[in-house]
Amino acid sequence: MKKAVPVFLMLLLLLSACSTSREIPENPYQTFSDSYSLELGTNLADDDDPFTLVNLVNYNPSSFIGTLVDHESITAVVEHGENSPQNDMGIPKEPFGLDAYYFEVTRALEGDFQPGDVLMVCIHPDMKGHYPDFQAGESYLMFVEYNTITKAYMQLDGARGIFYVTEDGFVYPSSANHTLRQLNGLTVDEFDKEVQKAIQTLGSDRDCLKNE
Repeated sequence: MKKAVPVFLMLLLLLSACSTSREIPENPYQTFSDSYSLELGTNLADDDDPFTLVNLVNYNPSSFIGTLVDHESITAVVEHGENSPQNDMGIPKEPFGLDAYYFEVTRALEGDFQPGDVLMVCIHPDMKGHYPDFQAGESYLMFVEYNTITKAYMQLDGARGIFYVTEDGFVYPSSANHTLRQLNGLTVDEFDKEVQKAIQTLGSDRDCLKNE
């Protein structure tokens, strides 16, 4: 005969289950509905966009929190031979413009960064309007990859790869993507744990590692 579970134990389990669910706060920042990705070549409605934090970790080998210290428009010159893989990719040989943002690192989530490092992150001008209007002195969490052609870190996922960080250490996505919206209001430590969990889940089977 099965023993009945004591009422107080059932209540304890119920309370424990309730405590694990998190109320998603509203995002106080501007979000971008058109979260176009140069990496994936997609342009989906927010509620249909399957892009997740795991995708960000999969496609970007580096992530950090940094404060914007400067911004400029630069010209990049592609240096490659006629028969190089870069030439096969259709990358133009002539100079082309990039928006360059300089961030002082305050915390590295993944990558060989140290607090105080100043990183140049380049974003293609065609992405304008698909990511926040960065403000000097404000902190952002960025997912990036180093590009040997431009010799700079690149942000290729539009709003999906950029998060606002509040002065008191809370993270909010700049994308209106419905899955990333679930990350609203995580603390920096909580967000970092989610990133590390995604890294462990993917292991060495990450697209960004295969391309190195």
